[in-house]
Amino acid sequence: MPMTVSAPIARLVDLEDSDQDAFCSTIRSRRRISARDDVFKEGFASRYISLILSGWAYRYKQLEDGRQQILGFLLPGDLTEASPVNGYLLDHSVGALTDLICADISHEALATVCLSRPAIQKALAGEALAMSSIQREWLMSLGQRTGTERLGHLLCELYWRLGRIGSVQAETFTLPATQGDLAAALGLSTVHVCRKFAELRELGLVQTSWKKVHICDVAQLQALSCFRPDYLYFSEALTGGHGWAAHGPGRPPAHEDDIFSRSNVPRCRRLRSELEAADFSLLRELGRSGTSHCGAGYSVPGAILKAYCQSALNCRMAALSGCFGRNEASTIKI
Repeated sequence: MPMTVSAPIARLVDLEDSDQDAFCSTIRSRRRISARDDVFKEGFASRYISLILSGWAYRYKQLEDGRQQILGFLLPGDLTEASPVNGYLLDHSVGALTDLICADISHEALATVCLSRPAIQKALAGEALAMSSIQREWLMSLGQRTGTERLGHLLCELYWRLGRIGSVQAETFTLPATQGDLAAALGLSTVHVCRKFAELRELGLVQTSWKKVHICDVAQLQALSCFRPDYLYFSEALTGGHGWAAHGPGRPPAHEDDIFSRSNVPRCRRLRSELEAADFSLLRELGRSGTSHCGAGYSVPGAILKAYCQSALNCRMAALSGCFGRNEASTIKI
């Protein structure tokens, strides 16, 4: 029980056993909630928060005509709120995505334990920071990322968060959200989500089966999705500890040039839909500054492409760079 309960407050600090016990003592009751029922309803006068012990939940807002926007997914070990104010009215709802068990903690008990346990207070502040950071990243996806990038970014985020609690095995995790749920989270239609999954499968980046997602190439998916894990505020992501800051939980660190170690022109062609006209203009310039212009495309030395992509601000170009060899010339058909 202590390991499960301490999960949400272990992002930035390792709590002593006494701190874990003190936090556990704040739990006043546990609830079982059926899938698709509400944990909290918008407008609820909050007197307590809940800790997800098992199952998935989600934050959402709903318009009067029934249209719904999912604002975030809550996983085992997550709190529904990290910096509560006693009696405030919830401005959103929290629903159960699956059957779940949650532990309720009163605001008064939490405030009391934070006064006597600074480590808990510090960790809760870190949790609140991470929640806000995730919300900002979701907003960035809705405003700027393409549909493929949105889906890939969410899969990377879930991969990291689930890996943090030991729920990723052999780069595979359970995804109980339906395509309709993902559409409501990503600001896409259900048909669009289906097509974007198909694109990621075609690129060889993910495999899907009944409620399971296998990420075939974590580094490539992160590059394609403009994903950086530091916004999750895991200590490992911030410091590079445990050797998985750049590649995900459980993955050994790779040589910095590994992403450029193979040529994959077919994949490059499939990424064409993610590029804009300006990107192709830049590729043409790189081709002309390289070895030669070919009838079927432009031959770009891998070293030139790597140097450009390291300095470029264009994330689409950074994602494309992984399809080229490190030293040999590669040809892209335009």
